[in-house]
Amino acid sequence: MSLNLYQRHSNFENLINNTYCDDKGNTTYTIHTPSALTNRTTTISKALHDSLSEPVSNEAGTSLDDSSPPLDGDNATSLSSGTQHLNTCNADSSTPRPALPPNGTGTRSNFMYVAQIEWRITKDTKLRFGMGQYSGREMLVGKFFRKEGFGFWGRHRVFTGDDGKEYKWCLRRVRPELILNDGSNTVVASFHPQRFFWGKDRARLEIFPLGQHMVDEIMVTFTYIERIRKVRQRAARN
Repeated sequence: MSLNLYQRHSNFENLINNTYCDDKGNTTYTIHTPSALTNRTTTISKALHDSLSEPVSNEAGTSLDDSSPPLDGDNATSLSSGTQHLNTCNADSSTPRPALPPNGTGTRSNFMYVAQIEWRITKDTKLRFGMGQYSGREMLVGKFFRKEGFGFWGRHRVFTGDDGKEYKWCLRRVRPELILNDGSNTVVASFHPQRFFWGKDRARLEIFPLGQHMVDEIMVTFTYIERIRKVRQRAARN
């Protein structure tokens, strides 16, 4: 089964100030970015629940309690673990839209620090990790990602996961899509933007079985990729 992470808010600013929830409406991740004139820093945290099945990966990190700063507000596809969902970086895939998740019923205990993104205008953006192979390290995005090929909004971004495999975020016209960078074009994760003519249709990040061991990595890299894609999209409209 696919794992769907729904955005509680859907607009440009709330890409970096948002809460993601699962199919039951329980918080899974928070994305928090305090206001600043320059070099804003986004903190990505994972919610831990004491009465829910684990919805996300289990990388170690720094635990944050519920006193963390508040947010600044501004298809499900059934797949068996052995089934591959194929696509390429040159065309969008389409899957049925799931129903809106209900309000959560689980007990939130605390939050775990996953990563930070320091957005820099004149220099390379920085990534700081609290989990995985880069735990405790700070990296420039130019070192973490490799550019490869061309999408509608710029060059695709390739990174190496904790599992040693290469993954590629494809910058499509409407949404980004993560694929295995091994020539198979197997889709690992796909973002489905909100369709504003459907009131109960939230934006969601769909993660297929192949990527459910690396949800933290997907969330961090998606937050970076989708923001740069949206910045370019917004500039083109203006």
